[in-house]
Amino acid sequence: MGTILRTGDNSSFKMLTNRLIDTRVELLTGTHIVEVAEIQKDNNLTLVAKDATVVITKRGLYRFDVDQSLIKVFEGVLGVTVNGQSTLVGAGKMMNSATALVEKFDKEATDAMDNWARRRAGLIAMANASSAKQVHDYGCTPNNFAAVNNRTSGCNTWRYNPWYGIVTYIPCGANIYSPYGYRYYSPYNVMRAYYVPPPPSYNNGGGFGGNSGSYAGMSQTSSGYSGAMATSTSSVSSSTAAVSSGTSVSSSAGSASSGQGASGGGRGK
Repeated sequence: MGTILRTGDNSSFKMLTNRLIDTRVELLTGTHIVEVAEIQKDNNLTLVAKDATVVITKRGLYRFDVDQSLIKVFEGVLGVTVNGQSTLVGAGKMMNSATALVEKFDKEATDAMDNWARRRAGLIAMANASSAKQVHDYGCTPNNFAAVNNRTSGCNTWRYNPWYGIVTYIPCGANIYSPYGYRYYSPYNVMRAYYVPPPPSYNNGGGFGGNSGSYAGMSQTSSGYSGAMATSTSSVSSSTAAVSSGTSVSSSAGSASSGQGASGGGRGK
């Protein structure tokens, strides 16, 4: 499940269940932003915010201002149930869960929380490419994304990137984008996008030489991938991020359940 929960200052939440087939989180106070890049068919994500029960099934960007009873949909669509009545809330719409009224809002009218969430999303996506290559180097193939020697948890999961010092998402499929527009590469597709086998060389006998199993490093880019990705297929040692629910939960509070956030809003994933 490629989902991130970001929690603002003086905000709190409580994990109700952490199973992938039934993930439930209660948003207690403050402001929360949910970024969904990918969600598998057999995964269920439900959020409870005061009188509203929200089911997330699609890629999107959603903001919950719990104290004001406001639910905003920047991208995607939400199914919101209030007092037994269900309503679909689409992009550019917000619902007041206290009155069950739905109206338009200005998606460009953002604040510091929105801007911080966007920056964090960009950093996490930037770390994806080198982590996806690392999974590939451990033995991932187009037909078998399973881990080898238990050194990586494969794809459709989260992995710690030692170069960026952050956890990033590794999908299995192609064309996975965050609602901010950043791309997440699978182990197979990152090699197709940024690496090519070296050209064959001729020996004195006219035959071909060279090692067709290695890849050339990616050239320098403005986003700074090359420093981490210019390695060949040599083994790279790193720890694997253990995310029990498959969901990366980000909080400037540093609290995993219902504690209050510290000021600054500059921490989290």
